[in-house]
Order: sequence, then structure tokens, then C-alpha cells
Amino acid sequence: MGTFLTGLGMGLAIGIIAAPKRGAESRQALGRLAKDTVDTAVAEGRDRATRAVRAARENAPEALAPMVDRAAELLNVEAGETQGQSQGQRKPPAKQTGDAGNINLIAREDLLAIYGIGPILADRIIEGRPYRSLDEVGERGILNEQTVAELRRELQKRSA
Repeated sequence: MGTFLTGLGMGLAIGIIAAPKRGAESRQALGRLAKDTVDTAVAEGRDRATRAVRAARENAPEALAPMVDRAAELLNVEAGETQGQSQGQRKPPAKQTGDAGNINLIAREDLLAIYGIGPILADRIIEGRPYRSLDEVGERGILNEQTVAELRRELQKRSA
């Protein structure tokens, strides 16, 4: 019985020392993370829809013009403008060199498919856009050198 109580006491002490936050703090942190994730998903979805509308304006047959115009109206987007630009959220495009165009255009799902990039890093890459070069992702401390190299290899495969 003494061994059991000793083990229980040690476990309790380690739990108190090792527990990073109280339950309420953990729930608040998870709530903030969930809200940020939803906000990111909504913004990315709106950007994708806006790009689709812009592409449709350029490529769709004239018969579909009323539907394309209605989609643009629902998105509250002017011709050639993304939702982020209309709200002043998007940064001006940086002068790009080499492989920067790919890193600025690659979708979140494609980033997640690259070894070493998880949901948090993919979101950080997307939030930091635009980049002048792929190396800038590493220079800003978003990715380490090995992951930048892996990303470069993956982008080269896709462009070949």
C-alpha cells in the first residue's frame, strides 16, 4: 500500500509541475486556435473563389457572363481585385525571382503534402506571402534549411 501511495504522490507532483496550463486556459487556447483555423479556411476559400471568378471572366463563354457577374457580386469583388485587396489586407506583390512565384501560388494542401510541413507551417507560409524568393521563407525563420531544400525539390518536380 505504501508503494502505491508513493507512486500516486509522485504522479500528482509530476502532473502539477509538468501541466503547462489550467483547464480553463487550455480551453481558451484551443478556442483561439479553432477560431484562427476557421478564419484562415474562410479567407483561403474566399481567395480561391475570387480567383475562380477572375479566371471565369477571362475564359468563360459569353453565355455564362451573367452567372460569373452574379458570383462576383456575391463575393463583393471588382474585376481584377481579390477580397483581401478590397479590404486592404493583402500585401502588395513583391518583386519575385526564380522559384518565388511557385511558393506564392502553391495551395495549402500541396504544402501539407511536403515532408516537414504541417498545418501550422503551411498557414505561416501562406500568411507570410508574398515572397521574393524561396530562400526568404527560411530567412524569415518560417522553415529550417532542410525543409526549404525539400520544398525547393518538390516545386522543381512540379514545374518540370
